[in-house]
Amino acid sequence: MRQEKQKQKKKRRLKKEVLWILHGAFFVAVGIIMASRSFAAPVKSEYVVAYGETLPDADVFFTREASEASYATKEEIEAYLARTGEKETPQADTRVLGAHRVYLSYEGSIYTATLLVEDTEPPVIEGVTEQTVLVGENISYKRGISVSDNHDTLVTLRVDSSAVDLYTPGNYIVVFRASDMAGNETSANMMLHVVDPMVQQSEIPTEEPLTEEERILYAHADEILASIITEGMTPLEQARAIYNWVHDIEYIHMVEKQTDYENALQGLTARRGDCHVYEAAARVLLRRIGAETLTVTNIEPAVAHAWNLINLGEGWRHFDATRRYEEADLFYLTTRELMDYSSTHDYTHLFDESLYPATD
Repeated sequence: MRQEKQKQKKKRRLKKEVLWILHGAFFVAVGIIMASRSFAAPVKSEYVVAYGETLPDADVFFTREASEASYATKEEIEAYLARTGEKETPQADTRVLGAHRVYLSYEGSIYTATLLVEDTEPPVIEGVTEQTVLVGENISYKRGISVSDNHDTLVTLRVDSSAVDLYTPGNYIVVFRASDMAGNETSANMMLHVVDPMVQQSEIPTEEPLTEEERILYAHADEILASIITEGMTPLEQARAIYNWVHDIEYIHMVEKQTDYENALQGLTARRGDCHVYEAAARVLLRRIGAETLTVTNIEPAVAHAWNLINLGEGWRHFDATRRYEEADLFYLTTRELMDYSSTHDYTHLFDESLYPATD
């Protein structure tokens, strides 16, 4: 009996010793893993730069602060290759797309990393200007248009003239789109005026040089239109897209009065302002799609207000994109429809109808 107890006691002691050994081995293993991690190469798997950029500083490849890092010298690279048996790779060049291996020197060690050169810059379209043709005439849309790219010599230029009817007088938008091999794309809009040859020559609109203010506004407008107008949109759909974009301008009460140019520029760039900013910004965008526009101002007793009257070729309609508390949709309304709204909203849109074209 006594021998049996001693035997059990010995087993328990042996079991404890085994557990202590295993416990110690576990912490040793954890220490080795942590130590190996602390000495692991602190470099990123890859670093991306745009085509043609200057070679970045060596420290950007490291996952922690390494201001003393540098690109390895030729001697350091040769010693590294001799030691590792790896094959030498060409020197990294940001004028060559793709993955490049770089050798980095930091704290007495040599590290390798990947420099990935990508083409992120879209092509540039030049020579897009307003054009005027007579009804029935042909036009070479690409004439005088040039496309360049920072990398590709062959760039695809597509012309979308689906909205143009050369047999019907009017103003049309022609869209040019260019894309490079990397998939970068840019676009530019051309205003095409189709005029009736039976109209007296003196009545045919002539192209007057743009003022500097017009150039600035049209440049901003064309950039906006390229982002909101898609291929195949009807004039009404284009006007709706403009309404939605302008309606998203932030409304603020403005104390100081601005010029018409300042209002339009503020709306197209800062995207904040009062009703005059909404009206001026909408007017510039609408005219760039060929719409006729007039500015309507209300009369007492309502608070001063301004909005657009537009003609897309099927008659005049009211276009008021200014944000209102009740989020009213005042797009493409007849005068009767607008007055119905005004009569239930403190007569916000009372105006002298004799001064403007009828809508009914």
